[in-house]
Amino acid sequence: MQKQMFMTGIYLLLAGIAALGFLPLLFVLYKQNRVKNLLATGLRATATVYRVYKPVRSAANIVYYQFTTIDGINASGNLVTKIGVYKPGDQLPVYYAPNHPARSTVEGVFQPKGMLVVGALFAVVVLFLVYKLWETIR
Repeated sequence: MQKQMFMTGIYLLLAGIAALGFLPLLFVLYKQNRVKNLLATGLRATATVYRVYKPVRSAANIVYYQFTTIDGINASGNLVTKIGVYKPGDQLPVYYAPNHPARSTVEGVFQPKGMLVVGALFAVVVLFLVYKLWETIR
């Protein structure tokens, strides 16, 4: 009886670890869907870049922009781009959620193909490792 309860706990733990393996993939899919919805249903505004920051040892810039909604609300956002794409003062089109202007995106910036592959590979590796653990304790 006690061993059966212990094994049930182990199986639940393995199932939890397997589920956690899918979190990175689910995050990328969520982010991709959110960007797709903003581009399809969001309102368009013209933003102005006010700061470009290059982190140390990075091949990308963090670009900070601000814009005014059609309701006259000032909002801001940021995006990660290749070095040299934007400079302070540049204008770019942004799409934002009318009820939450802080949720904004720029068309063509979020390209998750590489992240989708990495997320899927991570999930497969975690599932394989959980299977091997389950196989050894069974």
